Amino acid sequence: MLGSNCNQSTIMKLAIFVSGSGSLLPGFFKVEKESSDFTIECVVANRQCGGVELAQAAGKEVLVVNQFDEQLLNYLADHMVDTICLAGFLQILPANFVKNFPGKIYNTHPALLPAFGGKGMYGAKVHQAVAEAGAQETGFTVHEVTENIDEGPIVFQKTVPILPTDDWKTIEINVKNIEKDFYPLVIKGLGEGKIMQTP
Repeated sequence: MLGSNCNQSTIMKLAIFVSGSGSLLPGFFKVEKESSDFTIECVVANRQCGGVELAQAAGKEVLVVNQFDEQLLNYLADHMVDTICLAGFLQILPANFVKNFPGKIYNTHPALLPAFGGKGMYGAKVHQAVAEAGAQETGFTVHEVTENIDEGPIVFQKTVPILPTDDWKTIEINVKNIEKDFYPLVIKGLGEGKIMQTP
């Protein structure tokens, strides 16, 4: 979903939250190098994972935490973070944490919300449900994070056609391929004021 252009453009200071392989990180690193719309101030993980190793290899500051409390908020403030991108982050953020970044936490979901969303719907489970439903298309959604899981305002959606021969693993691969490319570009578009959230 593309919105009307805004006149104001600001450099976003990002923290990227990860839990797994970090497959979305290289796309963010690439866009950061090629544009001046955002800088990645740090990568935050809730456990040791491949994403931590990728971030460290790219020279990014990394923090591994298991509590989203005042200490983390202070850390983000010290790094002047104003926007958080969840990139394969599998922990539900507490409401009091979300309230500290109103309208500034974004997540990517591997389906076209509101379909196939909600508690427990993540990763392979989503693609399996899509395949079992016999859907003819799927995609991914970038949305604002709120206290309600997968119910925040939708920022952007991209569809992926499903062929009759596609199984859930093929669907997963196809969605991941566009997610890697488009998620960082959506955040870039927000920084440029070229993509706006829908109310």
